[in-house]
Amino acid sequence: VSSVLTLVEDQWVEVQTMSSSPMIKPHFERLTQWDHKLTQISDVLGEWQNFQRSWTRLVPLFGWEPVRTLLPKQWRRFGDIDSKWRQIIEISMKTSKVIVVTANGKLLDTLRECNRAIDGIVEGINSLLESRRNLFPRFFFLSNAHLLDLLAR
Repeated sequence: VSSVLTLVEDQWVEVQTMSSSPMIKPHFERLTQWDHKLTQISDVLGEWQNFQRSWTRLVPLFGWEPVRTLLPKQWRRFGDIDSKWRQIIEISMKTSKVIVVTANGKLLDTLRECNRAIDGIVEGINSLLESRRNLFPRFFFLSNAHLLDLLAR
């Protein structure tokens, strides 16, 4: 994803350079369309990276059976998000062209929705961690990531 974002940034530099040229008038509409596509790709991949980062952190935790009883609401929400993510990956693997995958306007909305849901799940997890810290004060010395890692084992 980062290599694609680098290419998108390089293309944006090209678009900006071309847009300042007086010779661009006959191609201005195509340049504007390309700028829109680059914006869409950047937005989708930004949301994609944010989601993937959070999802990767949470998968081991929600693979842990006691989470089902500790956080039933978050566990169900994570299951819904996980299935949406797997659908996105499946579609993306079938269509390996970034421009085609990111052109789907619903993908950006879905990723934003999933990121909001992940934020809600993380809030629930933080509440659990706070309660565990209150039960075991030595947990106050651990970061959330370390404590999650410890609980997931």
